Amino acid sequence: SETGQPAADADPEAEAEEEMTEAIEEHEGQQQPHRERPSTPEDVIAAACEVLAREASEISGDDVRRLRAAWNLLKPADAPEADGEAVPEPDAEAVAAAMKQEEMFAAILAQIRDKKAAWTAQQDAQRAANLERKNAIIGEINALAEDTDNVNRTFPRYRELQDEFNALGEVDPTEETAVWK
Repeated sequence: SETGQPAADADPEAEAEEEMTEAIEEHEGQQQPHRERPSTPEDVIAAACEVLAREASEISGDDVRRLRAAWNLLKPADAPEADGEAVPEPDAEAVAAAMKQEEMFAAILAQIRDKKAAWTAQQDAQRAANLERKNAIIGEINALAEDTDNVNRTFPRYRELQDEFNALGEVDPTEETAVWK
């Protein structure tokens, strides 16, 4: 509701569908001409493949949440009570096809997760290497600072170390303050 309070009679499926539509429209507005919200399992699988094709750094948790929300919107609700009528048996081929699509979607999501995890691990390793090198540079600068008799001779090396330090990439955010002290 507009007051920020959830409506007492809010329909979670309708809200999820609205969020998905807004997210897709926002994404499409950034990259592609307008497309309809994925309305079939094939559409959602195609959208998942598009996410998988992106660079790992461009994949967000919101992308995966939107895909899952779209997939969940396609799932049929629990079978309604039959008003005295016999409930038809599900078609075995349709059930098998749906299971295959579900497995395919799950496999694509697993690939996305693995791709993002590998990228994150690589970024963490790079930050750790940057931290190690920055600490080594700090140690060398401290050693140069102790030699107060040869400031003119050590100053060019100090400048080189300073430039190298500044050129290094990010370190773990929890270590950032300690490195600059």
